[in-house]
Amino acid sequence: MPLFYLVLVLFTGGNLQAQTIQPVKAVEILERVESAPDTTFILNFWATWCAPCVKEMPYFEALNKAAEGKPIKVIFISLDFKKDYQTRLPAFIEKRGIQSEVLFLDERDANTWVPLFSETWSGVIPATYVVCRDKQVQDFRASAFEEGELEQWLKGIGAM
Repeated sequence: MPLFYLVLVLFTGGNLQAQTIQPVKAVEILERVESAPDTTFILNFWATWCAPCVKEMPYFEALNKAAEGKPIKVIFISLDFKKDYQTRLPAFIEKRGIQSEVLFLDERDANTWVPLFSETWSGVIPATYVVCRDKQVQDFRASAFEEGELEQWLKGIGAM
């Protein structure tokens, strides 16, 4: 009987296919945000080796699912090591069933790209940048969220 379930999952497609993780530059992320002024972008900077980052991922995933069909875009931006982005990172995403978009930030000079998201950011992760040009919302938080805090923060700043 277990073989039947394996075959069923493989041939029904499910959502077991690993997503392709694109390497991007910080400027490309900001250009994307600028190109969709009516969309609320929730950019979460994280890494597979960061325990608080991994702990809060389900809150972003729940938000992504709840926002389906709305102009809200959750994007996980990985700060993992470049050597891991094509192996360890996709395996991590697949194992945890992450449905939100994941990008790999292909930047290593933090002094150059960190201030593009927040002048006060030291580079610590997890960190979350929220922006919606039409709503005139732009905020940044460099700390982990506990359950319920993400939605509360987003409502408080007018992003939702």
